Amino acid sequence: MKRVKSLKGNYVLEVNGLKKVYDGRTVVDNVSFCIGEGEVLGFLGPNGAGKTTTIRMILALIHPNSGGVKICGYDNKTEFIDSIKNVGAIVETPKFYEGLSGYMNLKLIANLHPEVSKERIEEVIQIVGLKDRIKDKVKKYSLGMKQRLGIGRALLHSPKLIILDEPTNGLDPKGIREIRELIGKLASTEKVSFMISSHLLSEVEQMCSSVLIINQGKILKAGLVKDLVKDDKNLEDFFIEITEGAEENV
Repeated sequence: MKRVKSLKGNYVLEVNGLKKVYDGRTVVDNVSFCIGEGEVLGFLGPNGAGKTTTIRMILALIHPNSGGVKICGYDNKTEFIDSIKNVGAIVETPKFYEGLSGYMNLKLIANLHPEVSKERIEEVIQIVGLKDRIKDKVKKYSLGMKQRLGIGRALLHSPKLIILDEPTNGLDPKGIREIRELIGKLASTEKVSFMISSHLLSEVEQMCSSVLIINQGKILKAGLVKDLVKDDKNLEDFFIEITEGAEENV
């Protein structure tokens, strides 16, 4: 198993030999990695590399042809409920009831989790920095505010792992900076682990502590961001090379 060295030593996510085949085409091929507590892992690759398919298998939205996933030690196939309660996710663009307030959107999700109190909702609103706008209708929110509300929604049940698929896609520089700071704060103060899918090398370098580079369904490089940048001066050229000719997102 290719492992990214854990910063904390405790594995929140363990992915072992995931493989997915569609119509005879292998789109994810023997992908293995781990994420430690409070670690921010960048899952980097061009469109069509297999990032979203891998995420969907981790979340048990689709089933792998082979391999397995454990979240906080629980197998997501044989111990699904115990596994999935430890993870929150935003896959692609977060969807909301646009005619309702941010607070009501959070309240509707909280109703699905009996353990989530009104105090926890208020705490999450503070964490994501939406206190002044939480009573406004979501249709009045900027894209950056919607991303923060999406992260808040994923945080409600106090997961150990949050998976974000292209979280800064379409954001302006201010929105990107806000999301980056929020993720850093959650990782350091709340000890939440993150898996962040991106096709932007610069974003991963600034936001993540470790990185996996995937292309054509295979892991090509893995390690701490600072080590890869230090040891591989041609990392940018390498990533540009694998990005050329990339297919549509898979």
